[in-house]
Parts: sequence; structure tokens; C-alpha cells
Amino acid sequence: MAERLVVDHAYTSQAYPNNIIVEVDGEYYLIPSRERTNNELSSFRKISKAAIEDNSEELPNYRYILKNLEKRSGYDITIGRAISKREFDELKTKWSLTAEDISEPFEYELGGIYGEKYLQRCLCVQIRVHKSDAISIEKTLKKKGIEASSGSPGRINIRIQIQTLKEFRAHLGMSQSEFATYFGLSVRNVQEWEQGNKSMPPYLLDLLERVWKAENK
Repeated sequence: MAERLVVDHAYTSQAYPNNIIVEVDGEYYLIPSRERTNNELSSFRKISKAAIEDNSEELPNYRYILKNLEKRSGYDITIGRAISKREFDELKTKWSLTAEDISEPFEYELGGIYGEKYLQRCLCVQIRVHKSDAISIEKTLKKKGIEASSGSPGRINIRIQIQTLKEFRAHLGMSQSEFATYFGLSVRNVQEWEQGNKSMPPYLLDLLERVWKAENK
């Protein structure tokens, strides 16, 4: 069964531990929590609205997808802010992070599980910490509104601000040659600016970001 069942809302309930309650056009149905074989509403048991009024909870967004459901109203995908330089410096000091513990900047994708129109990208670095500290660090950052996720033990992806040409290029996922061609720059200049062998005009990074945003709305 490839197609998702389009619903207005979906709930779990303590009264029906092996089912999900879905709302479609003001009607409520019990569908199997696992191994659903079809999307025909007529094949599911219809129940009253009272079933969701006690001991029920709406599914979080990601569980709609896991249960092969599609939320009719769509999904509100919110990305946390970037960590500031000061906050990142404090993080490095507190957890004794060295250069070897911090990855090069890379583009990180979020929201793609919900479909192409929900896909958002941000620039991140990954830090390496002790496995027992990763979850608490992630929670602390999220409480501050910072985008952070621990995808594997002892590793945390943290959204950062774009501060250099190299970071901006990494955010776009381009090679130096592709970047130079897109913006009408010479590859040699891009290389020397990134290596610090040549000073980049102070206005250029902001200008390139504006051009990219204008052409990729």
C-alpha cells in the first residue's frame, strides 16, 4: 500500500492501544496501528467523537508519516535558530572541544520526510562529545531555540551562522568551480578567499547571499 490515507487529524487513545483514531470530514474511524492493508474508510469501524475526548493525544507530525497517513492541513516545520559565535565559543570551552571534535560546515536537510515542499536546509557543524552528554547538550541547546539534533551516539548537529565564503558555499552544496560559475567569479579568487591568501571585499558575502535568495525564492 503505497498511498497515504489523507486525514484531518489522527490520535492515539489508551482505550484503543492497538489502533489509531482518525478524523476525516468530521467522522471518526478506528484503523489498525500496524499492518494496515487498505485506505477504504468503509472497511474501518466508525466511532463517536467522545473517543478522543478522554485519554487521547494527537500524533506528532513524524508519526503521521510512519503510520502512512497524510495530514490534510499540512505540517508546520519549524527550524531553530543558528547558534551565535559567543554561544559556540562557550560550548567549546564548557565541553573542552578541540578542532578534531568539530566537523567542517555542511548543509543539513530537515523536513524532507514530509515531502519536497517541506524540505528546508541550513548550515551545520557536527560536534563530538561523550555519549552520556549528548542528549543533555542537545536539550540545553533546543531550550535556547537553537537547532540541534543528535542523530548518532556522541554526535550533535548544530545550526551555525554563515560567516565565511566557504560556509556559504557549503550551505549551497557547490564545489568551488560550480560556485564560481554560478556567481560569475573566478575559481582562483574563490580558492584564495577561502584559504585566506587574499582579502575578499567586505560587502561581497552579503551581496552573494542576496543574489541567491532573490533567484531561489
